[in-house]
Amino acid sequence: MPIDAVSEMLWRERRLLELLLFKLEEEQLVLAAGRNRWLAHATRELETVFEEINVAELERAVGVNAAA
Repeated sequence: MPIDAVSEMLWRERRLLELLLFKLEEEQLVLAAGRNRWLAHATRELETVFEEINVAELERAVGVNAAA
């Protein structure tokens, strides 16, 4: 696997981590506003991002191993 592919994987992980930060801040705002109605939805979105990060980490590990 070429280094360019690994680089793209790292950029994808960065975008996912930024999305995770946004979702955490979003959940914090929901909590601070006392809008418990939306808390379950915000938590599900966080779980989805965590799952995507886990997949991206695994793909990166495989890609780096192949590039090495």
